[in-house]
Amino acid sequence: SEAFERLSHHGILSPEIALEMISLTRLRNLIVHRYWLINDVRIYRDAKSSGIAIIERFIKEVKNYIGYS
Repeated sequence: SEAFERLSHHGILSPEIALEMISLTRLRNLIVHRYWLINDVRIYRDAKSSGIAIIERFIKEVKNYIGYS
């Protein structure tokens, strides 16, 4: 999550996208490191509510920053 905070601090990512990516990172860590405690409904809800759309926005912001269209 520190990486996304730094990207936001330096104006590469919007604060909104940084927070969403931090949330997805936490979800990923939960899946990888504590799979026996995972609530399938929560994973589905979290992935559906943000998931791919947030990752697409993250890519767009990075492309905009580096001048890639």
